[in-house]
Amino acid sequence: MEKLIIRNFAGIDKLEIDINSINVIVGPQASGKSITAKLLFYCKSFFAHLRQGIADNKSKADIDKAHLNKFIEYFPKHTWTDKEFSIKYRINDTELIISSGKNKKKSNSAIPII
Repeated sequence: MEKLIIRNFAGIDKLEIDINSINVIVGPQASGKSITAKLLFYCKSFFAHLRQGIADNKSKADIDKAHLNKFIEYFPKHTWTDKEFSIKYRINDTELIISSGKNKKKSNSAIPII
């Protein structure tokens, strides 16, 4: 089971989508279709890059920094809203959490956004 949950990010107020082998995203221009697709790509590739970093004996700090830099490359800070945001990607029993703001959840699988 795969799921992507977006709250207050890059023009998307709230989105919860179950990911299947084929998904079709339809909506008007500037409604978040491309952001959703890019977030899904980022989240799916996160774990492959994590495994590669571990295989290369990189430190946790180096892996975290690389993931944060990649996230900011895909989603520059000027595109974020002023609201706190959260992005959750779940696959089976694993969850990736990306969040900003005062109420950031601390987690081993979370990428803190500064």
